Amino acid sequence: MLEIVTRPAAITDLVEAASNLEETAGPYIAERFLRMAQECFRELSIMPASGQPHSRPTYPGLRTWQIRPHPHLILYNATDTTLEILRIAHAPTDTEAITNAQ
Repeated sequence: MLEIVTRPAAITDLVEAASNLEETAGPYIAERFLRMAQECFRELSIMPASGQPHSRPTYPGLRTWQIRPHPHLILYNATDTTLEILRIAHAPTDTEAITNAQ
């Protein structure tokens, strides 16, 4: 199991997503989203190659994983010892914008 390192931008993304969900769907859904995200982080720390690879010069080794059933994607890199959670994107189009902006 890899050590999970969550970058500040990813924490901000999670807080914003949960806040939006709380406003639109209620606190139960927002809390469930955060629990599901944490569970995905744990699963990826065990099997980091599970995610979809992406070829981005600014993010070598970038992979994504969906927080199902939500449309949110985890953007991450894995090394021999760590799972680095880089960002949480709302949809594939947001993934493109995030990775192209760097």
